[in-house]
This record gives sequence, structure tokens and C-alpha cells, in this order.
Amino acid sequence: MKAIEMKGDIAFVNTKECIGCGLCVTGCPAEAIKLVERKQIPSIPATVREMGAKVLQEKGRLDAFQQNGHTMDCPIGNLSLELAGTNERLRVHLKDVIESLIAQIEACLEDARRDKSIPASLNTADAARLIFYGFEGAILHMKVVKNIEPFRAFRSYLTGYFENIKA
Repeated sequence: MKAIEMKGDIAFVNTKECIGCGLCVTGCPAEAIKLVERKQIPSIPATVREMGAKVLQEKGRLDAFQQNGHTMDCPIGNLSLELAGTNERLRVHLKDVIESLIAQIEACLEDARRDKSIPASLNTADAARLIFYGFEGAILHMKVVKNIEPFRAFRSYLTGYFENIKA
């Protein structure tokens, strides 16, 4: 995201680029940024994909986004790539968000282990990291090739992995 522009030592929010995620608020070392509440509260989209499309549409960027062959991808991954090196507080926040996502995957794997969908011997912490890292890599590759094939390949490999460990 290129919503923050620096002019000397002063940061400005470029409202044309801002998607309203609020990470600039936690990343500002001077705590000088705040989100302004909307007068009308929009309906909450059912999926992350719908939310991303809605934000882009509200910003008038959905058509350009789609015409350039982009797909809805991981905003945390994008922010990590673009901003983690710019601010330590933001980097730590992103790290915590990623760890939380990995913990959620691990919890799903624990549920699967309890209902015997996966072997009791599977190290769910390691498997959760494998899934997260593979997913983020697939998303990064999707951006480069501008199609969904890397994600389909990842999903196929992951399905094969789980089918093989059940055997």
C-alpha cells in the first residue's frame, strides 16, 4: 500500500490510496493518526474477498485492479512486504497478526486431530507454519504471474500432503 507519503519528516495519508485498514494508526510512532468514523456504517461483507472488493470499489480502484490482472490477496502479506522495515512498532504488530493467523490454523489442525481426520502424531505447530508459509508463497507467486494457478497448485499439494499422512 502506498497510502502514506513522506514530505520531509511529516507523513501524510493519501486518501486516494488508503483502503481504511487502520494499520497506519498502530504504526505511527508519534501516534498522530486516527481513523475517522464514517457517518454511515456500511454492511459487513461475508468474506475477506468481498471486503477487499468493496474497499477497492469504494476507493474507485476496483476496475483498474481487475484490469491489471490482480487478484484479491493477503493484505497482511502486502503490508509486511512493503512496510515492516519502515517502523518497528508496525513490524511487531504485523508479526503478532501473522502469529495469530498461524495459531488459528494450528487450532483447526488440533480440531482435526481430535476428530481423527489427521494422525495423532502430526506436529500441528509445524504443519500450521507449513500451511501459512506455503499459502503466502502461493499468493506472492500469483501476483507475479497474474493468475490463480500457483494457489491451485498449493491447494493440490496440500490436499495430497494430508491424504498421504492419513494413509
